[in-house]
Amino acid sequence: MLRPIAAGTAATLVRSSAKSKSSSRIPSVHFIWYFPPNVDVFIIQKKEEGFLNVDRIGISHETLRRRALNYIYEARYTLNNLRKIVTQLKKVNQKELDTETVSSIQASLVRYRQNMEETISHLQLILNKLGELDEFSQIRKNGLNKLSQRLQEKIQKQQNPSDCKKAKYMTFDFTNLCGLGCCMHQLMYCLQLALENERVLVLKKHYPGDIFREWLHQNMLPLSEKCSYLDSDNRSDNINCPWIVKAPQVHNWLPHVLPIDMNKELLRLHEAPFVWFAGQLAAYILRPKPQFAQLINVTLKSFKTSGDPVVGVHIRRTDKLIWEALFHNLSEYMEHVDNFFDLHSVHLLTMSKRHVSQ
Repeated sequence: MLRPIAAGTAATLVRSSAKSKSSSRIPSVHFIWYFPPNVDVFIIQKKEEGFLNVDRIGISHETLRRRALNYIYEARYTLNNLRKIVTQLKKVNQKELDTETVSSIQASLVRYRQNMEETISHLQLILNKLGELDEFSQIRKNGLNKLSQRLQEKIQKQQNPSDCKKAKYMTFDFTNLCGLGCCMHQLMYCLQLALENERVLVLKKHYPGDIFREWLHQNMLPLSEKCSYLDSDNRSDNINCPWIVKAPQVHNWLPHVLPIDMNKELLRLHEAPFVWFAGQLAAYILRPKPQFAQLINVTLKSFKTSGDPVVGVHIRRTDKLIWEALFHNLSEYMEHVDNFFDLHSVHLLTMSKRHVSQ
């Protein structure tokens, strides 16, 4: 069952609810903003659960590391402002400032920006390495993998009950067609509600022109291998999953909730546990059928990924610019690409110096 995250030093609780057509009430979905305490939290787990190594990671260690990384991101924002100042100085009327003064200011700002960029890159590299001390990186990865396995098994078990006739259902009908991302967001929301209410999520029969449902049917494994909408048809105890856009205003986004039996581990192992949980829901929905999985693997193998790293950039355009997002020039995207390669170069240089010194 999904429950509110255990509060740290401060928290805010929000509730929301909605009603289905059958008048069955959806229990309140609880979520809170979590502010980790300034003390280490060590959770004692049974040895057979395999979390003894994971428990070596104190939450203060992670909190400080993430906070420092956030300061780095803020510093990069400041550097971007300095870059804008340099651009503005180039447009200053020559009568207001003599050429020598303007050139001197520009040169100083450029040097300052370059020095700050180098400092930030080194600091970011050091902080990333901090997360790998004492094999913490591998411990963290192993811990998350085990949590993922537990959660996927839990979803699989709930979606495939022993008796579909006795199971309780949450249904959803794709009557409002939208794009892939929109539909996935909605399905993740419905699966989350089904998990919280211990119900099987089933989709009603799709209609002509329902491209997303058809794509899911052809390429992805069904949400339930045992139960279908026919098992839930005309049941008075069904709960209809509402469209997010039609839910109450306090319900404007996928609620920040975590499984109660995993929240403490996740808060220590992942810097964005809510995103991890949403990713697990998406991973279950997007389990490819064997033929589609083979196509994906063949496509991935065709990419030349050996040698230098390759950066892919998702550029938002088309209808997103009308309602949901502002236009961002390609150069803004490339700034992040440049930062990635700068950090990669610093890493290689550091490794080279270490090798020479040894």
